[in-house]
Amino acid sequence: MVEDLQAIRYSGQIPANNLELQSRQQRFNARSQSSGAGLALFSPIIGSAASLGRGFS
Repeated sequence: MVEDLQAIRYSGQIPANNLELQSRQQRFNARSQSSGAGLALFSPIIGSAASLGRGFS
């Protein structure tokens, strides 16, 4: 009977672990996307300033 309870717990723990891993990956991806969006916003501005600076050399 104890073995049955352990088997039931174990069979439920595997999907729970997989879902936890997926949620961690999704949170990491979301943080990466949001930090990359800030860089993408300023990229054209920085590129324009750099090309203007080259024009004055």
